[in-house]
Amino acid sequence: MCRSGNCIDHRYRCNLRKDCSDGSDEDDCGVVGEGAAYRRHLPPPGSLGSAPLRLTPRITLMRITAVDTVNMAVTVDFQVQLRWTDSRLTFSHLENTMKVVTLSHEDSDKIWLPRYRFLNLRFGQVNLLQETIQVSTATSPQLPYYNAVKMDLVYPGATNPLTITQDYMGNFACAFSFLSFPFNIQTCSIDMLLQPTYEGFVEISVNNQDVAFTGLQELAFFSVESTRYSPESGGSRLSVEFELHCYGGGMVLALFIPSLFLLAASWASLFIRWEAFLERLIMAISTLLIFYLLRLTLMQSIPSSMIIKLIDIWFFFVIIILFINIHIHIFAKEEIKNDFSSQNKPLFVRPAGGAVVIVPDSAKSSPMKLLHLYRGIILPAVVIVFNIAFWSAIIILR
Repeated sequence: MCRSGNCIDHRYRCNLRKDCSDGSDEDDCGVVGEGAAYRRHLPPPGSLGSAPLRLTPRITLMRITAVDTVNMAVTVDFQVQLRWTDSRLTFSHLENTMKVVTLSHEDSDKIWLPRYRFLNLRFGQVNLLQETIQVSTATSPQLPYYNAVKMDLVYPGATNPLTITQDYMGNFACAFSFLSFPFNIQTCSIDMLLQPTYEGFVEISVNNQDVAFTGLQELAFFSVESTRYSPESGGSRLSVEFELHCYGGGMVLALFIPSLFLLAASWASLFIRWEAFLERLIMAISTLLIFYLLRLTLMQSIPSSMIIKLIDIWFFFVIIILFINIHIHIFAKEEIKNDFSSQNKPLFVRPAGGAVVIVPDSAKSSPMKLLHLYRGIILPAVVIVFNIAFWSAIIILR
């Protein structure tokens, strides 16, 4: 009924249009009815009276904007939804045709809202981008008294859940482990804890189907996989985990395969005819220089950390092998020369570019035997054993 005494269909009440001539159908259009005994600082009772109130969360990771491997942190845009019922409330002006109704600031300020804090924020603050409170589709309406003026349907809070939706952006600490880089899998999390005063009165009930990642899955150096609630979630704690899988294929093509080719080239230099000392030495030194330049090129793709990584061990091993091969060429030449001189065995003298190169007349001297042993057995065995141990460690650590 309008204030003027005219009547309109109750469906036209509070529809944001002036259907009464005096506009009185748009008066008192608040959605929430809290009653005189309502205390907004107290959490609602559970569905069974003495049982704690159950909060049903839904977490959506919308985007990972940065992965800081130096400071061990990730920056995430995410959304937190918490759903609950408050049997102390009633609602008005809910339409069956609408899935949800967004509460105004005035209505939101009247009711209890769940509050929590984030445990692993890197700077102690998180940016709240947006917050909305909604009530779900109208169910179980209570008919008004036959002589009520406004004829508003009343919906009980026990069967019409409330949902708070909050969009955040935050920088969260993440314990990165780069031992198996570039085949490492990092597990990061967003950890939330309800206010301590809620203990025993409010608890979180999780379902892994209510967590998702909707952003770009392929990042610069990682891919985002396996978003889930952690096993510790429940009670007053909520923790969302997500995995960052480092791209290993690119590093295999850019580093590991070229390294093996350089090792093979350095090893092949040991089989060049012995009198071509200069050619052998240049070839061995070139492999070391190329590997060093390769490492400098890839430094930007490797996390900056003083923690020893398996890739550092790979670098060290390859450099040591290439360095040893260079010295094999230098010292073996002098040792073979001294060995034949001390035994007064005939030596062949062959000119090589104006220089005199001493060539042993036999491969049976002790230095030559050691050289054959090194290039034929020791070096291949060391490289094979190292690769077996290295890739086994990668598989185990993954």
